[in-house]
Amino acid sequence: MRNWASLGVKPADMSIAFLWTNFAGLVLPAETPDLQREEMRKAFFAGFLECFHVVNDYATTLPEKDAVAVLSRLNDEGRAFFEKLIAEVKARKTTP
Repeated sequence: MRNWASLGVKPADMSIAFLWTNFAGLVLPAETPDLQREEMRKAFFAGFLECFHVVNDYATTLPEKDAVAVLSRLNDEGRAFFEKLIAEVKARKTTP
């Protein structure tokens, strides 16, 4: 997972579109069909928005301790998935 601020990404430059472009560049092969790329973009945006709603809901409705526990568990799950995905992409790029 990236620490965008430490990479010099300014808050004004942060957007879902920016995150999508970065993600797509990491995981989609150049030969990915346009339709698949567009459907993945839609899913990425929808997933981001749903995640944002979950974070906001728990942060504003649960006691802090409970909210932190739920969000920490979700963060761990997401990070584990991302790390597995990146490992698969790297393996694919090194396979002739």
